[in-house]
Amino acid sequence: MSVLDEPISKFATKEVTSIAQTESIGYAIKTMVKHRFRRLLVHDSAGSLIGMVTGTDILGRIHKDGSFTVLNDNVEEIMSKTLISVPHTETLRNTVQIMFDSGISGIPLVKGSKPVGIFTEKDVILLNQLWSSEIDTLITSEDSIGRSIDEKHVLTNNHSIWQATDKFIQLSQRQILVKRANTQEFIGIITITKVLEALASKLLLIESEDTNINILHTTTIDHIELYPVLQRGLPILVSSIRIWLNSRGIEATPLYSMGKPLKLVTEKDLFGYLISRLNSE
Repeated sequence: MSVLDEPISKFATKEVTSIAQTESIGYAIKTMVKHRFRRLLVHDSAGSLIGMVTGTDILGRIHKDGSFTVLNDNVEEIMSKTLISVPHTETLRNTVQIMFDSGISGIPLVKGSKPVGIFTEKDVILLNQLWSSEIDTLITSEDSIGRSIDEKHVLTNNHSIWQATDKFIQLSQRQILVKRANTQEFIGIITITKVLEALASKLLLIESEDTNINILHTTTIDHIELYPVLQRGLPILVSSIRIWLNSRGIEATPLYSMGKPLKLVTEKDLFGYLISRLNSE
């Protein structure tokens, strides 16, 4: 039997962390940062799965409200209620196709109405059985793997956290390249996860009674720990990027040509490439 026809429960994360719908958004941030999650499942008083909240949901709400009072609101106010899930007996093949078709990066597994696991893009990237040598290919500057890097996809280190949040929302992206303003040297990658970490641990806004949002306008990206820019040159094999992301524990990497970054390749890009190859077989 092909690995694609095996039950998804064999490959998913079994230890599910979920929070009650009555917990605050601030509590959701602290839980996500503590466990280094990008998303959290939400359950009702009976323990049944009723939603999911992501870092994008949280930043979007803070940006929309323009105040930290939102951190006291219940998480059910921002969670995705139209939740896509799969039975724990579903096949790996169908699960990844549902994720791809729905444009979601993580999908809960349920047994009845209870969450019993979660499967994400990162799990796909880590699953060696899916990545046979037959589906490998070279990434070039001309193909469609990864997104092209231009000025609208770049921030400088003197931009504020608020401006970074603007950019995440505007581009509907989770990772953005950062360069030093005075030298134009690329120094890191800012992600929604890193912004949440700054909110929870560095800026200590979760515990503050000050609901003034100005601190996000005055605090620059320099105050955030960035993912490093680990340069890889074009052309390069997809398998090399997959191994690179896995071994470094990073979400994305820029690809360079002649000393200039041309593309940013993320886990979502690799996931999309894999699905396209599986569907062509």
